[in-house]
Amino acid sequence: MIFTTPFIPFQAELIKLFSSADEVTFEVYDSGLSIDEILADLKALANVHYGVIADVACTPDTAKADTIMWRVNVRLELFSTYKGRKQVADMINTIGNAVTKYAEVFDRNLQGKGYGVIRQQIGESVIGAAIFMNGLTWQNGYINITYYLSQLDS
Repeated sequence: MIFTTPFIPFQAELIKLFSSADEVTFEVYDSGLSIDEILADLKALANVHYGVIADVACTPDTAKADTIMWRVNVRLELFSTYKGRKQVADMINTIGNAVTKYAEVFDRNLQGKGYGVIRQQIGESVIGAAIFMNGLTWQNGYINITYYLSQLDS
């Protein structure tokens, strides 16, 4: 088996999950976009709120000749111009609900790209202190999700 990190297929499927889930009513971007590009995309909204797939860490749990298991930690950072923490808390709940509700679909799609989901685990969720940036007061937070993947035959 060829050692292949799941970074690109995993993140592509995660973006696809969030963009197709009806309950995710805010944009989720990957970290390849700058804050200016994201804000330009959202400039028509009175209340700006969005998520960014910030960190994706892939660690091989086992790496044998016939199988590779991956632990994939993903951190989704959430931002809102809403006054108070409620919208960020709602966004955390929405992300957690979407990844659990569509777990089977996510697994099926990821299998087409060479990886199978063994299990997923919702990790730490945090709402941070407000920050002032770009002339706006931003509420922020994040949710961590861990996936355990099996690399399929390559």
